[in-house]
Amino acid sequence: MSTTPDLGVLDPAAETTVITMRDGVRLHGDLFRAREHDPAPVVLVRLPYGTARGYTYMPQVAHYLTGHGFTVLIQDVRGRFRSEGDRTPCVHEVADGYDTIDWLANQPWCSGAVGMLGTSYYGFTQWAAAASGHPALRAIVPRYTCHLIPPPVAFATDQVGWAPDAINWITGIWNTRGMLARDEESLQTMHGPLREAIPPAFPNARRIWQERVDLGEAAFLRRVYSDGVPTRRLAIPALHVGGWWDNTKRAQMPDWDVVSTVAPAAAEQYLVLGATDHRDLMFSLDGHAAEDHLHGDDAALERYLPRMLDLPISFLNHYLRDHDGPWPGPRVRYELTNAAARTATAWPPTETTVRRLALTAAGELTPDVRDAGARQTLEWTHDPQSPVPSLAANDFEILADLPDETQIHDRADVCIFTSQPVEEPWDIVGRPELSVRVDGDGGTGDLIVTLCDYLPDGRAWMISEGTIRVRFMGGEPVSASIVLGDIAYRVLSGHRLRLAISGSRWPRYTVHPGNENDVFTSAATNTARRSIVVGSDSDAYLVLPIHEEHR
Repeated sequence: MSTTPDLGVLDPAAETTVITMRDGVRLHGDLFRAREHDPAPVVLVRLPYGTARGYTYMPQVAHYLTGHGFTVLIQDVRGRFRSEGDRTPCVHEVADGYDTIDWLANQPWCSGAVGMLGTSYYGFTQWAAAASGHPALRAIVPRYTCHLIPPPVAFATDQVGWAPDAINWITGIWNTRGMLARDEESLQTMHGPLREAIPPAFPNARRIWQERVDLGEAAFLRRVYSDGVPTRRLAIPALHVGGWWDNTKRAQMPDWDVVSTVAPAAAEQYLVLGATDHRDLMFSLDGHAAEDHLHGDDAALERYLPRMLDLPISFLNHYLRDHDGPWPGPRVRYELTNAAARTATAWPPTETTVRRLALTAAGELTPDVRDAGARQTLEWTHDPQSPVPSLAANDFEILADLPDETQIHDRADVCIFTSQPVEEPWDIVGRPELSVRVDGDGGTGDLIVTLCDYLPDGRAWMISEGTIRVRFMGGEPVSASIVLGDIAYRVLSGHRLRLAISGSRWPRYTVHPGNENDVFTSAATNTARRSIVVGSDSDAYLVLPIHEEHR
């Protein structure tokens, strides 16, 4: 395991820039000047992944932006690669963002206007910089992200958690000044005690993980944001970019719900949602990414950059060059998967109708409750030592090779329900929801609900997924409502819908221990009974928002 950062090769057009923070720590970055436009607005990217690495293709991004008249600073955050200081994620980004923007705004080659752009953690650093309130920051473009990375749900003890991906991300990115290869990680995330999941061989990652677990999410949020979560206070325009298969969508969309309604700048929040995953790979019905810009194909990357940057350039150009009034773009742009791009005045769109499908004991989804059969209880055993797998090799690049969900549909601990083939396309647009009555042992239990497109050739692709932790009442089924993730998806003629219900999906989600023990501190697990009630008088329904074009 190397502790020497792989800095990559500095782009010949870049100038090494060192900015001193208020506490004396020096942060390094690569500056790309748009000299023919001096003074120019500056686009700032603050990231932990290295400024010259192929992983984020930052030099190519910078050249594309300078070609459109922006000066660009790509900066290593504190403790990463060439930057000095403590190597702890999140806690310094508000102050460091302010100090970096302050330095930029006072350079003679800066017009005084700064915008930010970036994905995932370097989307979060935009939220942090916006929270700092620096007046030179005029607009941000947070992509595939939320106000805290990893999201608070990663550390949840009272809801379905997201610890495995968080553990691997902290270990791979924050253990050394450089980055670990995926095969250098050797972690136990199936069951507790999750506090010990990062072994002593990764000392800095172990420290970060355990400090955050011990502190608790409410206290950690206060440490990062002393004035409160910035979604309620955002006072500048933002272009939010996400994807239907992005694993941070479950945290990003609640941010959108808040910032687009109650923030001071709510009227100038814009949303773009595509049929993409966390790394911006595009969905294809054959299960493989439509084009791979990630793994060494320079031509594919060159074709990708306009898709990634042209809309943000239009947005930033408007707000960084003192254009009057709101950006003229539509409030919401979204891709209807298997169809085309659409626009809306709000998300979720209001132009939908409700279609209900009842769950039957025969494993069907039927539009007519009279066909749902007699009420019946379907029961299975949740075994924390043998959880239902989530199948994807990499949750961050799930569309590179979208797994066929039928691989797990014959398990005894997975309940499946399948519709008849649709005669005309169904456009599911919004947030599907499952209502069902649940029972079980162990005090609480998790439900993982996966909605799939069941293809005529027998494969099934995940469309959307939802989770809930239920507190049982001791033999009396409890009503549960599981809201699935936001989606816009056209189910093509001849395809069917399939719903899968289980008590686990590992390593995508933290495994419930089958008891009420804290998974972060206890290794004890129990097998536990789980059941759902289906049939004509069970109130077990899948509720689909159908866009009016295909009702």
